[in-house]
Amino acid sequence: CGYKLGALSAVDFPDHLERVMRSTTSPGCVSSQIVLEAILKLHAEHAPHTTVLFNHEKTAIEQDGRGVRATVIDRNTGEQLTVDAAYAIVCEGVRSSTREALGRKLVGPPPMGHVINIYLEADLESLVDERDQALFWTATPEAPGAFIALGGDRRRYCFNTPYFPDDGERVEDFTDERCLERVRAALGTDELPVKILAIGSWVLCGQVIDRYRQGRIFFGGDTAHLNIPTGGFGFNTGMQETHNLAWKLAAVLRGLAPDSLLDTYHGERRPIAVFNVEKSRENAVNIRATGATFGGRAPDTDEIDLDTPRGRAQREEKSQAIARQKTHFLFLGQEIGYGYWDSPIVVRDGTRHYAEEHGLDNPVYVYVPNARPGARAPHCWVARASEPEARFPIHDLFTIEFVLLTYGESGAAWGRELGARNGGAPVRHYRVGPPGSAADLLDVDTAWQDPYGIKENGAVLVRPDGHVCWRAFGGPDTHSGVGLGDALEIAVGRRLPAPGAHESTGGHV
Repeated sequence: CGYKLGALSAVDFPDHLERVMRSTTSPGCVSSQIVLEAILKLHAEHAPHTTVLFNHEKTAIEQDGRGVRATVIDRNTGEQLTVDAAYAIVCEGVRSSTREALGRKLVGPPPMGHVINIYLEADLESLVDERDQALFWTATPEAPGAFIALGGDRRRYCFNTPYFPDDGERVEDFTDERCLERVRAALGTDELPVKILAIGSWVLCGQVIDRYRQGRIFFGGDTAHLNIPTGGFGFNTGMQETHNLAWKLAAVLRGLAPDSLLDTYHGERRPIAVFNVEKSRENAVNIRATGATFGGRAPDTDEIDLDTPRGRAQREEKSQAIARQKTHFLFLGQEIGYGYWDSPIVVRDGTRHYAEEHGLDNPVYVYVPNARPGARAPHCWVARASEPEARFPIHDLFTIEFVLLTYGESGAAWGRELGARNGGAPVRHYRVGPPGSAADLLDVDTAWQDPYGIKENGAVLVRPDGHVCWRAFGGPDTHSGVGLGDALEIAVGRRLPAPGAHESTGGHV
């Protein structure tokens, strides 16, 4: 209905698509909270050891050296429940009463804007040539913001648009009528039927909690970090935290690891949360140059809708700014290239970060699969020797146990080395080999050795969360340095440095 300033699509970056398809079996998916939470709820309710209680409120939580006790009220009946546990993971969202009660602080710059969420139903795609888009941005001066597709029938969207408390604007002033007016201004037409479904508000702010653990209580999700949604890192960061903490809790509760292993949750995850939050803030600042801001004011858009010399200059400026937004949306390196490089439970092998190794100037955009200790284990397709035609992603092996992957003729020797160790944690051992070999896992595309960096007789140890914690380039008879048994002791925290002797400083890309 107005001027089209530009468009960004993944298909415009074939190098990115090629890397995505080579690096994962699950390319990124844009999904609304409405759709995703229903799926998560279904799985949680069918999990054998999970009880899901809606309309229950935690009113108090306390801890001592033996455990945690939470007081919960059933808001349906008024009944008070007491829940006793060894540990508690607090995921209460942004306004966490537990975080405040325990004196933990969110650290970071002050808020940089205020946003109104307008949930609506309309056939937006009838106004554009593009179909199945994740986002439609608008730079209309009266209604800048973003229409975010909520999935399903492609008719439901959330429109994020700024409001300004310093100018006297209040959330309660945004009635259905005013929101409809704002949406129609953004669309540029009053002809399209629009139904307002719901209205909300939030603060544009990027901050991270000072400590991820306090005693027997851990923090995660929005309780631990406020991510500006530019880039969509908030939920992904929270899921990574869950993955990191779950196997450590399991190891401690099963008596396989000391309680001190749980301290590494803070050291491994906080640096990555800080990086992701900073990148989100950077994206939010950069998007303002396009005129499609949803927090703060967009510069120089007063004549962007007019056919004037100034209007044409503004549109050209915004079009160039749109082309610079690539890493706002394409960030494979940030998404799966992160690692726990300096963690005390990861054994370094002297290799360099892939960005340094390959001379990359944009590791957020580019990811090079690698098995440097600390990295997420690279994807590849494998098959069991008994079913060579039934290939599956190697990540399916990384579940609740450590996995030892060996290559070449030394597999039996590595097996003996594994059997001779004492203590540690359960380990599954798989010998990897080319198609037609007698190995446990067949490297169906002969693509395993290169990203894992393993030559004949090498080995890689992978944690239950899919991150590499140790690598050997030679067989057990020739390997020098930290051996397999010691690596396992380190990986489960049995050989942690003294408190304060090693604080993780790495983790981001």
